Amino acid sequence: MTCLMGIYNKTDTSTFSSGSYLSTLPLVNVQNRVLGNVARSTDATITSTKFDMNLGSEIPIGIFGIVNHNLSTAATYRLRFGNDATFAVSLYDTGVIDVWDTAYTYETLNFENSNFWSLLPTADDISGFTATVVHILTSTQVCQYVRCEIFDTTNATGHVDMGRIFCGPTWVPQKDMVIG
Repeated sequence: MTCLMGIYNKTDTSTFSSGSYLSTLPLVNVQNRVLGNVARSTDATITSTKFDMNLGSEIPIGIFGIVNHNLSTAATYRLRFGNDATFAVSLYDTGVIDVWDTAYTYETLNFENSNFWSLLPTADDISGFTATVVHILTSTQVCQYVRCEIFDTTNATGHVDMGRIFCGPTWVPQKDMVIG
């Protein structure tokens, strides 16, 4: 088991742009360490839920996370990292990724279950949890700009909430954790 830690959250000093967020719950709320202080998009359209981050200078990024979100089990996202604010050329592009991993196998569900074909958790399964998306980059990228596109147009609430964004380098200790 390898221990990997995200360190030095660069979100706090970043400048945000793009998307459409409520003036009472603006995107800069993701810079607040209080998870309940969310940013809320004006609606669930793709143009409203995306955002760009300017980190201020080129820095190494190894991990990206969205903490305390309300993304549905059908939600997907795409991250791009680069040194060009237009993202005409990206250093790293995740492509479109499911927010939620499969939680079941065909052996653990009955055919009658609504999530039998997707194997994804249901809304009841995830209620009460602090929902978190964590993306560990396959290799550290030295970049200045990050674009996050969230695709959740069928979100039952009609908007996207995010409590905190983490974007920063990673660190692996020389001596790994020992259980017990």
